[in-house]
Amino acid sequence: MRSSGLAFGALFAISTLACGSETGVCTIGPPGSRALVPCDSLTRDAAVVAPRDAGVGPRDALPDFDGGMRINDDAMIYPDALPAPDALPRPDALPAPDAAPLGPDSGINPNVYDVFDPTKVYLFGTVVEGSCGRDAIADVFAPNRASVGFGCYVEEDRAVIRPSNGRVLYTETFEDNIVEFHDDNSSAFNSLPDHSYPGMPTANDVALDPAPCMPRPGSTFGVLRFLVAPSGAVIHQCLTDDQRWYDEHGVLAFDFGRSSQDLVALGAGNTALVFSGHFTPTEFQIVDLSTSPPLVVATATMATSVGAIVQIGAVRTTATGFRLALHGTSSSSNAELWSVSLTGTATREAMYGAPPATAPSAGHDGRMDGAGNLYVMSSQIPGPFVDCVVQYPATGAPGRVVYSESTNPFVKIHISSLMTGP
Repeated sequence: MRSSGLAFGALFAISTLACGSETGVCTIGPPGSRALVPCDSLTRDAAVVAPRDAGVGPRDALPDFDGGMRINDDAMIYPDALPAPDALPRPDALPAPDAAPLGPDSGINPNVYDVFDPTKVYLFGTVVEGSCGRDAIADVFAPNRASVGFGCYVEEDRAVIRPSNGRVLYTETFEDNIVEFHDDNSSAFNSLPDHSYPGMPTANDVALDPAPCMPRPGSTFGVLRFLVAPSGAVIHQCLTDDQRWYDEHGVLAFDFGRSSQDLVALGAGNTALVFSGHFTPTEFQIVDLSTSPPLVVATATMATSVGAIVQIGAVRTTATGFRLALHGTSSSSNAELWSVSLTGTATREAMYGAPPATAPSAGHDGRMDGAGNLYVMSSQIPGPFVDCVVQYPATGAPGRVVYSESTNPFVKIHISSLMTGP
């Protein structure tokens, strides 16, 4: 699992939660009787959360430990701190799996668990909160039907549905490679009384060719980032070079000619969307990737009302251009839905509504479905620790909770993310 900025809730039966990353001091022992000890004095018998010092990876900090779970950007929890798989807690009464396909009118075969609708938004969550390697994907409207088969280090927030075949592409923290998900008998997993998670879950997944990226120390491959086009084409860039992009066969696709940090999305044909600046009025560029370096073919200027600084909450590729959810830095301001044509015409389609009363802190960073509806993860009041998903309709109607842990869904939110197609 990889941290996506959510608050870290309670871990099941884990006896340690904190460490001083700057001092090399770790906290061990059960709640109520913890002790501070030097991290380098710990043995494999100790339950430990390992620090991530500046420039020092968790495996370097504690070389005797291996296969840890990332808690957040500052800590890892290692195997001796985790309960054995058979001892992992499960809900006393799990709701029955939904008989419906992956969401209303999705058109997806209900017997297929690894082909998804790229126009819909899914929850990339977990079936056991606080446990490493129990991730699952579910439609936010059908959270009792889990697609399983992921390893401990899957990066949920980078997963994308490939439009050409409906497959999920994802990366892992220590591998730096792009992998295509294949089902691990999710039908049996959903129907088994004890919901035993499949062993060796990533063995049947297919890795894309990372060439020519060279691995970094401690990594198998060296892919920094990848993007998916509406055609299903996949491009990636290497850790050592953020200007050049390569296709899935390792062939140079294009040289951006400058840092690619502002390359937002791939569009129809050979087009792409580039973010030119965070200040109002905001500018986006439409570029032609068939030229080297890419040629700017149009510039779209947006006079938003979200504030002086504009941020992208979500982006979606359309047949005629792009759709964006733009918001400001204030949590009290509503986001705006904009469309940008391939010729540079920018149109404000709507202002998203206010958050629901039961999730007043819901922000605007999330995923957009094919209809322009914006989905964000939040928490419900009065709580505590009741995670939810809020949908902001493209019509401008007020936001509404479409998924809530208050109903005890099978797939829950814990260091999780939302997922959709490009």
